[in-house]
Amino acid sequence: MHEPSDVPVPKQAVDREALLERRLARSEAARAEAEQLLETKSRHLAETEVVLLQKEEQLLERVNRQTLSLISAQKLADVATFHGDEDKRFIGSNNFADVIGSKTPVTSFEQFAKMVHPQDHE
Repeated sequence: MHEPSDVPVPKQAVDREALLERRLARSEAARAEAEQLLETKSRHLAETEVVLLQKEEQLLERVNRQTLSLISAQKLADVATFHGDEDKRFIGSNNFADVIGSKTPVTSFEQFAKMVHPQDHE
């Protein structure tokens, strides 16, 4: 009886095995390259997100500073105005209460909302 290694293997089988090994090697290389690309893109996306969040914070600070500057200029010009920021702080000019007919300074959105006519709420 012949040992399994003693049995001659047809050339077609050897060629097919070599072809399958090359395909497997190409597939593994492509997978590794895709994983590397995904990791690189993910890292870049995370870094970009951090930069965007920092820029958003800087822009919000800038808008708030400019808004406060505008309100200050309007106060100086004796213009009635008010502003609310994302923290729901209410900032009104000194003569805002006089213009809307309030005897007391307006210090909150709730206080202002109570003064607005119901038909003007929409």
